[in-house]
Amino acid sequence: MKVSLGMLFLCVVVIQLLCVDAVFRRRRRRRRRSCPVVNCVWSNWQAWSACSVTCGNAGTQTRTRGVETSASGGGSACSGSATDSRSCSGQAIINCSWNTWQGWSPCSVSCGSGGTQTRTRCVETAEYCGGTTCSEPSEQQRSCSGYSPVNCVWGDWQEWTACSVTCGSGGTQTRTRCVETSEYCGGTTCSEPSEQQRSCSGESINCVWGDWQEWSSCSVTCGNGTQTRIRIVMTPESCGGMTCNGLSEQQKTCENQNNCVCSQGCMRGTASSGSCVDCPFPYTGSCCEQLIDDNPCTAHIDVNQPWRSINYVADAGNLICYTGLIDYWYRFTGAGGGEMPTECVKTGRCSVLKPIWLFGNHPSPQEGIVTRKVCTSESTNGDDNCCTDTRTINIKKCNGYYVYKLFQPPNCNEGFCAGKEVPCSQGKHSSNGYTPNCMHNPPVNPISPTLETSLGDTEYICRFNVQHYSNMSYTVKWYAEGDNRNSFAFSAVHGNSVTLGTQQLRSVFGSGITLITCTLAAEYINTDGTAMSEPSVVSKSNAVAMNLPSNGSKK
Repeated sequence: MKVSLGMLFLCVVVIQLLCVDAVFRRRRRRRRRSCPVVNCVWSNWQAWSACSVTCGNAGTQTRTRGVETSASGGGSACSGSATDSRSCSGQAIINCSWNTWQGWSPCSVSCGSGGTQTRTRCVETAEYCGGTTCSEPSEQQRSCSGYSPVNCVWGDWQEWTACSVTCGSGGTQTRTRCVETSEYCGGTTCSEPSEQQRSCSGESINCVWGDWQEWSSCSVTCGNGTQTRIRIVMTPESCGGMTCNGLSEQQKTCENQNNCVCSQGCMRGTASSGSCVDCPFPYTGSCCEQLIDDNPCTAHIDVNQPWRSINYVADAGNLICYTGLIDYWYRFTGAGGGEMPTECVKTGRCSVLKPIWLFGNHPSPQEGIVTRKVCTSESTNGDDNCCTDTRTINIKKCNGYYVYKLFQPPNCNEGFCAGKEVPCSQGKHSSNGYTPNCMHNPPVNPISPTLETSLGDTEYICRFNVQHYSNMSYTVKWYAEGDNRNSFAFSAVHGNSVTLGTQQLRSVFGSGITLITCTLAAEYINTDGTAMSEPSVVSKSNAVAMNLPSNGSKK
């Protein structure tokens, strides 16, 4: 039997494969005998799923678990199911419920009938899980009516105005009225006029005196004196009326023999034969015990105390206690000002803890002596506690100033205020050293200018070597034999020289030799060119002889 080479090759290959498989089998058996036995282990159950129904009780829930450790080495597999289930229920049945009704809306018409009003309500709880719905309406309506017709009503007539002329005829007066109730809902309107006029005439008014006031006390307590009384014009004349005739003041003599001997000695003045002489102002009487009762515009005490200004602010350590006032007439003459303030003053002003200010206006000259209220202030802001205590004083308007009949305040921490001025700030001054007319001190005296001639003595040049500033001006003046020629004054804001020609000199000088000089002064100026300070001391140049032709005319 012949065997081909192909068959022989195939047999060899099969035998080799069988040998290799036997070797692999032996190796697997050896490996099995060396691995440990591991049983399958379940993981923990997961959370239950949501119920499969939202309403009712026929739902289910499930949960799952997985293999945490797989079986190996011949170990046992995991027994049981990887899923679990249980029955569950959804939510209970919820019926729909209404909220309460809202308020009725305004009537749809403002006048008359035929209107409607509506109100609404909202669902408070919606139905759920097959509950009953809210089937009733959510809106209601009802009929309504607006306002009844209201007729226009006029108010009362106002008073007639003053006549348009104060003297003579041809004037008019008017009066007006206003609508008290306007028409509404078709009511009748106010068609009558709201203004009326009538003719009138001015009337002449005669002057009327007031009653005489009481006689004053006798001017002396011992011997012969005088008493006075006054009256004032109550109604001035107008429109050609008669003036007030007669005097506004009367005097009569009086005699007083009581207390002609000073029982307590001479407290003021000089003792002489049981009485007092040379009484200090404003005292009089045999014992200098009385105050002079005369026109307060001339008989008053001057108070020159600038710290009474409302702009003097004192701290607790610099407050002033002044106790030198008496019940008499005073005039404030201090540089701080001469009028009492008429608005609330803060505490600590006027150099006192509790300032006293005037509650009311100052009088006119025609009012004569008036009585006004004064307030003691304890205000810290100018609004509150402005008048914690009140008293009265007398005031009179004199020629350009006021006089006040004051009193000594009962407490040392109180004081009268006057004026609002303060001392000029450093580097400024005024005639009295106080505002409002403060000016800067004058500049330092400039160096002396130099006078020279040019162009054959036809021009005279005043030269000055100064530094120019925007807030400073220099003034040059010319002199002939010491005589100032103001017509040739120059304010040289720029430049360092001023020239004067012979033709100008001829207009003021005659022939002959004349000595010419120039002067230089400096002053501070504002941006508009007005003076900010007084001029400095004048610096004078050298003198130059001027020889004018004989035909020069002197004017």
